[in-house]
Amino acid sequence: MARNGSTRTVPEIPPRSPSANTDKDFKRNTFSGSNSKRASQMLKRVFTYTEAQEKQEDQPSSDFQRRQDEFFAFLDNELAKIESFYQMKEEEATERLKVLKQQLHIMRDQRIQEVLSNKKGRTQNGHVNKQTGFGGLNGSRLKEAFVGHRIGKNSKALAELATPAANQGQDADIVNRRRDFTRRPDDAANHEVPYRSAKRKLKHALQEFYRGVELLKAYAYLNRTAFRKINKKYDKAVNSRPPLRYMSDKVNKAWFVQSEVTENLMAATEDLYARYFERGNRKIAISKLRKTLKKSGDYSPNTFRAGLLLMAGILFGIQALIYASQHFHHPDPMIPINTSYLLQVSSNDSAI
Repeated sequence: MARNGSTRTVPEIPPRSPSANTDKDFKRNTFSGSNSKRASQMLKRVFTYTEAQEKQEDQPSSDFQRRQDEFFAFLDNELAKIESFYQMKEEEATERLKVLKQQLHIMRDQRIQEVLSNKKGRTQNGHVNKQTGFGGLNGSRLKEAFVGHRIGKNSKALAELATPAANQGQDADIVNRRRDFTRRPDDAANHEVPYRSAKRKLKHALQEFYRGVELLKAYAYLNRTAFRKINKKYDKAVNSRPPLRYMSDKVNKAWFVQSEVTENLMAATEDLYARYFERGNRKIAISKLRKTLKKSGDYSPNTFRAGLLLMAGILFGIQALIYASQHFHHPDPMIPINTSYLLQVSSNDSAI
């Protein structure tokens, strides 16, 4: 266009293509070479950091698992030891009770044989005890009581409690045929243990056996309590759910927890003690088997024996003085002289 009649040319601006605009925008929005390297390094750092963090988080869990495995392996080992020891002691106690039962049967049969032979001897000889002012206690009966030939209430109860009651024989041959053990040779009668000695030893053996079974029962209860406390501490430390899982899975299924052998052994021992030593009175037998040991400082038996011996010594001393005073008036002159010498010697011995 021309203003005031002059003409002026204006250069034409070529039109912009859309592809050129997009190329500029793309260059503006994209990274250069150095920027792309920085971005890749930053992404690598991010991803490598997350992997290291996951490894650090997995490491404590693996340590915990290892410690837990060691702990339960220790419990399993201790449980196996307790189980094997308890079963071994149970088997030993069962075998020992069989031996004690056999020895009690032998003592019973021997005593029944003595009772029967004593009755036969009295009926054949027609022996009748004479009553005295001491309620029928003469010298022969006192001697029999100390030696062991006197038939007491316990021996009579043994004959009455012997099993089976319907087949009890009235003869020694029938008693021998009824025995359930190997017959001994004929000369074994000379080596038989006296009844009172056998009775005392077997009574003490039953008491010791009962005490041992009680200790075995307490051993099982103590270990069960220990496992329960350990399991409770573990559950509290790790907040385990459900609680006492180890107890229910392994300990409660163990033999020393479920076994009733010790209860049966104690009941059998009580029955044997009552049958052979207390005339069938089970209550007294249990009280004697379960009695505790004597308290320290209880010297009443020793005091009683010392007092008894002191009294006997004083009585014999007085009797000796009376007897010596009678010898001073003896017609033979040598007897008073010897008596005076003996009194001097005895006085010196007592002074020493």
